[in-house]
Amino acid sequence: KRKGQFICGFCMETDDLLSRAESKRVAKNADMIVANSIKAPGCGFGHDTNGVTLVTQQGCLALPICPKEEVAVKIFEKILELWSPNP
Repeated sequence: KRKGQFICGFCMETDDLLSRAESKRVAKNADMIVANSIKAPGCGFGHDTNGVTLVTQQGCLALPICPKEEVAVKIFEKILELWSPNP
């Protein structure tokens, strides 16, 4: 990871969503993992909505199920909140 770089990864899990997402965040030296549960109704493939949890070093933020466009905006807003291009 280069200085000033923000790494955001994605994962889709069936079990232990948050612990697996945190393990991936640490292993990949990512700033944030967007964790999707494939078991949640109305979420994931084949739906216009999604509900994800943003996993960061500061903790987890569960987003409510909403249109995927809103999820994308919320992910981007969290990146802007956390990212320091000149640390």
